[in-house]
Amino acid sequence: MSKGKTIKLSVGFFFLAAFVFALNVAYGSTQNDEGCETTQCRRDLAAARAGTGAYHNLQTAMDDQFVEPFNPNPCFTLPEAGMGFHYVKPSRVADGIAVAAEPELLVYMPDDKGVQHLVAVEYLVPGSPDDTPPELYGHQFHFEPLVTGWTLHAWIWRNNPAGMFEDFNPKLRCPAA
Repeated sequence: MSKGKTIKLSVGFFFLAAFVFALNVAYGSTQNDEGCETTQCRRDLAAARAGTGAYHNLQTAMDDQFVEPFNPNPCFTLPEAGMGFHYVKPSRVADGIAVAAEPELLVYMPDDKGVQHLVAVEYLVPGSPDDTPPELYGHQFHFEPLVTGWTLHAWIWRNNPAGMFEDFNPKLRCPAA
């Protein structure tokens, strides 16, 4: 293939990708967007998906300094719902700022073969219960005493019938230990 054709092909792919991204922002993706009704919320969702898409590969997340915060890393679960395995990027927690495209935690759930799949993101802003709750996606964070901070889950990669911004997903269960 000639250099000219390669450049034209690359430019064409760029414009196609930009068009698809613009449609996603303007109209919202059909993937798991229930509960995200405003234009700003849909923009935040598009930014979060774009910012975390590479992390479907857990090794990529670990190479980018997402680490298991617990030893061993428990899979958070309730009898009626699961949350998953959490990987945290300490530098993002330390900055104290919630940015849709840069979540502090990634949440994974293994399939039947043990392969981890990115299912959600979680935002964490350190603080006290007396602080004003941060907001993203038009939703206020809730205070979580376990981590001494404000948290918000967003199930951007796996549908959560309980709601996109709920902590636990009734469709998921942690594997038996």
